[in-house]
Amino acid sequence: MPMTFSAEQIDKIREAAAALMSLTEIAILIGCEKEELKGEFMYHDSPAYKAYMQGKTETVLLLKQQNVKLALGGSPLAMQQAEDYLINMNDDELKL
Repeated sequence: MPMTFSAEQIDKIREAAAALMSLTEIAILIGCEKEELKGEFMYHDSPAYKAYMQGKTETVLLLKQQNVKLALGGSPLAMQQAEDYLINMNDDELKL
């Protein structure tokens, strides 16, 4: 059964995940045990899980956008990474 976190804790989870902090670090910030927070992620509809995934995904978006800009500017490493993103997108679409 999912735990109940305060609105402040949910906000901290999203903010910390956006800063790419580990689950251990996030648990310390919100004042719970790491295992409790990990257990929460079994419930994909829980506010804590959704906040974590949203924060993490927001940062991934920013990083990938920057990488695509670098790729379009001719960076060989960024071009390879962007190509890998595209392959991952295509693979994910096939799973639909």
